[in-house]
Parts: sequence; structure tokens; C-alpha cells
Amino acid sequence: MAKKAKAASGRSSAKKTRAKSVKKASASKGRTKATAKRRANGRRANGADRAPSRGRDPAAIALLKQDHRTVEALFEEFEEATSPTDKRNIAREICLELTIHTMIEEELFYPAVKDAIDEETYGEALVEHDGAKVLIAEIMDANPRDEFYDARVKVLSEMIKHHVKEEEQPGGMFAQARRGDIDFDDLGERLEQRKDDLKRTLKRSGIPAPETRTLHGAELRYGDPVG
Repeated sequence: MAKKAKAASGRSSAKKTRAKSVKKASASKGRTKATAKRRANGRRANGADRAPSRGRDPAAIALLKQDHRTVEALFEEFEEATSPTDKRNIAREICLELTIHTMIEEELFYPAVKDAIDEETYGEALVEHDGAKVLIAEIMDANPRDEFYDARVKVLSEMIKHHVKEEEQPGGMFAQARRGDIDFDDLGERLEQRKDDLKRTLKRSGIPAPETRTLHGAELRYGDPVG
């Protein structure tokens, strides 16, 4: 009887080990798929795997759209992650990419296209940036085991999705900007150079506290969630 019990225990243990291995492999496969998607997007941004097209976006807009695709893939990767370490690493990469993206837009792209776009579109874009910055600061200061960590990243994802739609849709910021008298090649080169400089700097020094341009840091009181 003891031998049978021991054998049964061994089979149960082996079954649990196989189940864990399958789960781990599945999670790894998901991360690999998302990473491969990001790398493919990166190749397209550098000119590889890109078919000639008469309707190709100007250089500056193409660079910003590629940033959008990169962050979208990272949000997908976060949703597939299971371990707190993976979630933290992916979330921090999201925050880094978004911080750099908002900085190059606010420093270079928005001023260059401001006269070509309507005031409402311009104002909403800046307020949306500031709203995202608040969540980025919260995520950077949080622990993946915190109760609302995943919810913060999810809401940030939805905010960015809306912002991207507003920029890329017909009649949106990018479409309006294309009608302006703008040297997009020169602007694209300046955006790319600034992006490279920021990435090197922020990877070394860390993401700085966000600088808002439309929100004034109104005093808030923190209370427990209702219910």
C-alpha cells in the first residue's frame, strides 16, 4: 500500500509539474509573439519589409505612427504577462516609450504643425498628453502587486488608444498637418535625432517627473475605494 501511495503521489507531482511547464511555455510563447511583432514593426520603421507606396506618410508622421504601433504591441505584451517582474518591466518600457514620444511631439512636432491644425484638436492633444503623464507617474511609483496596478495600465492603454485615433483618423491632427506648408523631411530628422538622444539619456538616468502643460496639479484627497 505504501508503494502504491508513493507511486500515486509521484504521478500527481509529475502531472502538476507538466501543467506548470505548459502554463509557463504558453506565457513565454505569448511574450515571444508580442516581441516579434514589435521587432517587425521596428524593421518597417527602418525601411525594411516596406513596399513602395504613393500614399506613404511624410517622414515625421511615419515616425510618430511607428511609435504608436510600438506602444500598442507593448500593451498587448503586458496583457499576456503573468509574473510581477514581467509586468513591471513591460510597464516601465511602456512608460519610457510614451514619455519620449510625448516629449518629441510637444517640443518639435506640435509647434511645427500648430498653424496647420485647428485650435480644438491642438488643445485636446495636449490635455490628453497631460492625463497620460499623471498615470505614467503613478505606474512608475507603484508595485505590480498593488491592487490597482493592472487597472492603471489598462486605463492608460485606453487613453492612448483614443489619443492615437484622434491623431491618425481622417481629418485628425496628422491629416490636418499634411495640408500645411511644413518640411516634413527636416522635421522627421529632428524628431528622430531628439528621440535617439532622449532614449540614451533616460535609459541611463531614468524617467523624470512628468512636466504637464495644461494641468496645474490641483490638490487631491486620497480615499478608500467606494464599496
